[in-house]
Amino acid sequence: MIEISLLITTYNDPLRLEKTLSHYLKLRPQPLEILVCDDGSASETKTLVDAFARRFNPPLIHVYQEHRGWDAPGVRNLGAIRARGNYLVMTDGDCVPHPKFIQDHLAAAEKGCFVIGNRSHVRKEHVRKFSTRADVVVAYLVQK
Repeated sequence: MIEISLLITTYNDPLRLEKTLSHYLKLRPQPLEILVCDDGSASETKTLVDAFARRFNPPLIHVYQEHRGWDAPGVRNLGAIRARGNYLVMTDGDCVPHPKFIQDHLAAAEKGCFVIGNRSHVRKEHVRKFSTRADVVVAYLVQK
């Protein structure tokens, strides 16, 4: 049986992380657990994760390492060590999942294989739905 541990990397971006986590609350099926792998953010990130952890089922776990420069792979490895699942899904704290994100991973899972995906960028007119921060820049697709 496949048990997914979802690892979400983040660094000092609680507003976008909040959007991401709110979408994970809605997904069905849910992963076994969600580990927010924090590369040394300020205390706002832990406060946010703790607030969401009270609303989440499955468990939401804050994995923290001191910030010593960019080290997303290092904090992701810490999350992988703590993970209880037998299948790891890795994403970033600024990536909002589509409704079948976990379901699609379960369908694609195959023993001994690594699955990689790609993000889709949001069209410019929809950016405000993702963040109210003026400094958030989101690339968007142009339909031809």
